[in-house]
Amino acid sequence: MAPNALTAILVNVALFDGLSEAQIAEISRVGERVLFQEGAALATRGDPCDAAIVVVDGALECTEGVAAEAQLDANQTGCLIGEMAMFIEDYRHQATFVARTPTKALLLHRSAIRSCIDSDPALAEQFVANIAARLKQTCVELQDVETPLRPAEPAQSTPAAAEG
Repeated sequence: MAPNALTAILVNVALFDGLSEAQIAEISRVGERVLFQEGAALATRGDPCDAAIVVVDGALECTEGVAAEAQLDANQTGCLIGEMAMFIEDYRHQATFVARTPTKALLLHRSAIRSCIDSDPALAEQFVANIAARLKQTCVELQDVETPLRPAEPAQSTPAAAEG
């Protein structure tokens, strides 16, 4: 895939929101291009990993993990799997993804991303801002779920007026 076509895919990845074209081009440059054959596991739940996976072309199925239960749509170009592997040592996949068709992907290894951050600290600032925004949104969504689950407060009874 041509570098410009890959950059066009990465521009639409939420984690990369706010990055400059040059920053995204550099991330594209350091990524490892791979092809997963039909039936191959891109990620296996519980396995250690040191790279995020960006789907460039192909179709996946999530067979195990929270994403499977939520019926995550990983069949779209630009889907990012295991993004925290770029930042966290000893990270393990949270779900299993299997290629339903031959699938082109870009592996973003932790060491390569850290190298990019060392060269351009503004990357880290934008990653933190994007992750924090998503965490904030997750908190709001959890509050929306929690509120209907809370037991109803018992009605406060008022003491009867004293009889005179």
